[in-house]
Amino acid sequence: MRGGDVGDRWALDVAGPFPIADGGQRYVIAALEYVTRYAVAVAVERHTAENVASFLMSEVILKFGPFRELLTDGAPELTGKAIEKLVAMLQAMQINPVPYRPQMIGLVERFHRTWKDCVATYMEREL
Repeated sequence: MRGGDVGDRWALDVAGPFPIADGGQRYVIAALEYVTRYAVAVAVERHTAENVASFLMSEVILKFGPFRELLTDGAPELTGKAIEKLVAMLQAMQINPVPYRPQMIGLVERFHRTWKDCVATYMEREL
């Protein structure tokens, strides 16, 4: 695959659990496009493979088109049957570099850190 095509490679990760929000959400699913660094995130109650696949379909594929590569860290909710079926349907590749090594998907891990810092700063001001 040629490198550098917008929309071809997305990094995906789930952060949490966090304190329960008003709607019951405890986890944040985030996807980042590698060329533009565009981020898409949503809060969910449970971080199952089905929820992650639904997020990918509604927030990434239907809005930006199909991807060629999906980069994940090998967590069970990111490698479940629902994700496998979605990736196969798109004729894409899922890349799970090294289990339990978040540095391998550093782009999305950095995004999580940035928004957590922003939320912490906001909460300090509100309290």
